[in-house]
Amino acid sequence: VALDSISDNDHTLEVKAVDIYGVESEIVSRTFWVSKKEPVSTLVSPDLTETVKEIVILSGEAFDENGIREVSVSLDNGITFNKTRGREKWSYRADSRILGDGVNSVIIKAVDNLGTEGVSASIITIDNTPPSITLDRPGDGELFTLSVPLEGRISDDLSLSSINLEIIKLSETKEEESTLRVMELPITSLLLETLDSSDLTPGWYNLRFTALDKAGNSTTLSRNLILEEEHSLA
Repeated sequence: VALDSISDNDHTLEVKAVDIYGVESEIVSRTFWVSKKEPVSTLVSPDLTETVKEIVILSGEAFDENGIREVSVSLDNGITFNKTRGREKWSYRADSRILGDGVNSVIIKAVDNLGTEGVSASIITIDNTPPSITLDRPGDGELFTLSVPLEGRISDDLSLSSINLEIIKLSETKEEESTLRVMELPITSLLLETLDSSDLTPGWYNLRFTALDKAGNSTTLSRNLILEEEHSLA
């Protein structure tokens, strides 16, 4: 019996013999299983374009004509495997902090009801390290007039999502504050910008820089400075 003429799953073969006088034997039957393909499994979430951090829920799907007995995943290049919750639709809770930042492999092993294994591989991108901000200017307590130079370095091990600058007016006692403006700065590792402060009144201000990466990690750094009228420096 050619395998391409029958489908996967269980089949029953029945045999009987008939002699020349037409006397039939008892029917003898045997059940056998067919598995022509390995199980197929895929990682559905997180998406390949997503960057994750901390606790990550891996989820996916597995399929085989003979049904799925179990699914397990490996995050150490196949050295160890851990069983998932579910079979055709499965999930696994992983702590990404035990892995390194960057691209990590996910190996998925599905076993069908006949014990046939199918292995597939995917990747996840992990980033548990917040961005780094270093400001050379403005210095804390520095005095300016019409413009404020913004100089420094803002970087992330993988990729930045946004860099924002919040301009906050401080009161005389510095106990009260009000946000005047929020600016989105260019996403670049080298910060070389100039803040036009000509429309701001003299006084104490706080510049609050916030860098956000694609995994949602953020770093904030602030500088207090003084704005004076232009003639006060003459």
